[in-house]
Amino acid sequence: GMGTPSVKAATVVFHDCDTGGKGFLTRHELRAAHIQLFGWHISAFDLELLQPKACPAAFELSDFCAYAVPKLLSQDPHDSVRRHFSALDPYCNGYITLDDLRNAAGEVAPHIPAATVRLLFCQVDSDGDGRVSFADFASLMEAARREAPASTRPGGEHCASSRVGASPKSRFFSSP
Repeated sequence: GMGTPSVKAATVVFHDCDTGGKGFLTRHELRAAHIQLFGWHISAFDLELLQPKACPAAFELSDFCAYAVPKLLSQDPHDSVRRHFSALDPYCNGYITLDDLRNAAGEVAPHIPAATVRLLFCQVDSDGDGRVSFADFASLMEAARREAPASTRPGGEHCASSRVGASPKSRFFSSP
């Protein structure tokens, strides 16, 4: 069916991260599996939901697939928006604040005036709560992608790149 490649991918990652072939993942292994499968850190909320610190249950392959497969299927396969968002959301809150944006801009595009950063933030913060959700961010990136010539579209680079020019943040702030 539809989900077969996703089940296969989740299964491969599960076995890869299941140290010693115990048949379940520890919290640490679950974290590693999540990064390997999705390219970003699992949120503290999801981790606590799946593997409560207080009483960690055996997190088996069926549990991992039940969690990961719907997530994989709902993902746009060639979509790096989530990684860009994660790069700007250092505390994995699931949202970006003006401070997050300011810090990122200061790091990768110090020439951009603070007023411009603020304006950009206010445009994306659709409900004006001072937080940019992933949905807000995704619609901004989608709009930017439609306007960008194909040559400047973000590729699948990994966040961990040490070159500033390769940082997902720098593309977000680069001037047209």
